[in-house]
Amino acid sequence: MRSDLRRAAVAASGGLCWALSHPPVGAWPLSFLVLPLLLVAIHGPELRRWRSPALGFLWGFVAFLGTLTWSLNITPGGELAWPLLAAVQGAWLGAFAVIARAWIGRPWSVAAISVLYVGIEVLRGSVPMGGFGWGELSYAHAGVTWLTPIARLVGGHGITLVVALAGAFLFEAWRRGADAIRELDGSATERAAAMLPHAQPALLGLAATLVVSVLATIEPPATVATAEVLIVQGNGTEDWGVGGIEEDRLVAASHLELTRAALLHRPADLVVWPESAVDDDPARRGDLAAILDEGGALTDGRLVAGVKLDGPRDRTFLNTLVHVGADGAWAEPYVKRQLVPFGEFVPFRSALTWVPPLRAVPYDGVPGEGPVDVDVHGIRLAAAICFETLFGDVIRDNVLGAEQRAQLVVAITNDASFGRGSETAQHLAQSRLRAVETGRWVVHAAVSGASAFVDPEGALHEVTEVFEATTLRAQVGLVDGTTPFLVTGDVLGRLLALATVVEIIRRARAIAVQRSSRRRDPIAATESTT
Repeated sequence: MRSDLRRAAVAASGGLCWALSHPPVGAWPLSFLVLPLLLVAIHGPELRRWRSPALGFLWGFVAFLGTLTWSLNITPGGELAWPLLAAVQGAWLGAFAVIARAWIGRPWSVAAISVLYVGIEVLRGSVPMGGFGWGELSYAHAGVTWLTPIARLVGGHGITLVVALAGAFLFEAWRRGADAIRELDGSATERAAAMLPHAQPALLGLAATLVVSVLATIEPPATVATAEVLIVQGNGTEDWGVGGIEEDRLVAASHLELTRAALLHRPADLVVWPESAVDDDPARRGDLAAILDEGGALTDGRLVAGVKLDGPRDRTFLNTLVHVGADGAWAEPYVKRQLVPFGEFVPFRSALTWVPPLRAVPYDGVPGEGPVDVDVHGIRLAAAICFETLFGDVIRDNVLGAEQRAQLVVAITNDASFGRGSETAQHLAQSRLRAVETGRWVVHAAVSGASAFVDPEGALHEVTEVFEATTLRAQVGLVDGTTPFLVTGDVLGRLLALATVVEIIRRARAIAVQRSSRRRDPIAATESTT
């Protein structure tokens, strides 16, 4: 019993390190302990097979309970969403623990375990229904550590691979040393000295990994021009005290008045209103249409705004970014491509009508079909809306564009539903990583904050407070060139995910064969579980 409790405590401490390594705490060195603490917990021949997935689940459940505290602010249903999301992610990591344990102590175990870990991250960020890649270890390094530039070469999953390799080498050093002194008596100092020769090969591997990670970097593409960009953050209150229709008008009017004040003495090359700045279809709402028209005229046709439009079918909508001309005319809008299940649409809606929190999502979003070229007086934009910042390949696709490559990324979002919790800092970390991958400035505009400008190194400029009605202005670089990630996409992630799927199938077949043999020989089965 004591051994089980110790193992559970070690696994849980790995999950805690995971949560603390991410924003808002941002203690990124702890990310290197996340994997080795799980491996310590599941190591040893005395551990019964069924307990490794339980420990992996606990590891992930604690990690995501700590990371996703912001989901408690979702109304209604946050109390259900928080543990449910953590449990789903914990299930993925329980599966990882099963296949990782099978590799411990085998040749090439460090490489295999690291590949499998990244593969699981790719898979949980892709399936089901588009996945949920929140909390990937790469985001712990989005705040500009020495590993951050790796994303420019191979994307965020390259950072995760390095962190996993370092952690697996740390574990291997401990395992070899601990196994060597298992029967050795003596003081702690003597035992540590005896461990070192056995741990040296793994420590050398760790050192080599860190050296390569420092060298694996290139400079971002050159800036070809600059533009002065104005972000308008118009929602300065958590409760407007009025109904939805009137609140929509007040929020849109706030953006207009803040824009008017900011442009009174100095124009801007681009003005950005965030997602939900205009939170209903102007075709049905003359008050909102008038605000958008005036915004277009006020900015001399340099306004891009987050606008919710009616969808092509009854009870559907389009979440869009539109470019409003000086005459109020719109260019082709960008429609959000990667929708959030249970947030922007309800899968299997007819079968889930009995779930009360889902009544808060009465309409289903319709996804866009692909990238749209947005050109604002010669400034070429790639749009991202809300949690699309989680998907590096979507942002890459939008930067490459339908016909021309974008020079700047504009990420608009509405984080008001998550209050003052950790979500805003974690969401901003995603934009930071996307800036490094694409080699472009990211204009991160949130209707209630935090808004910021992110440079191609991932550094933040001019960060706002949450629920502060304000504007931000910065001179940002425009880039025509590419990064290796823009050229190849997430090839690394896809390859490692494929390798992981193959290993999962192989392990499942081996377990099935083993169970079949146990049914034929119950005596052997009893002996193997004692």
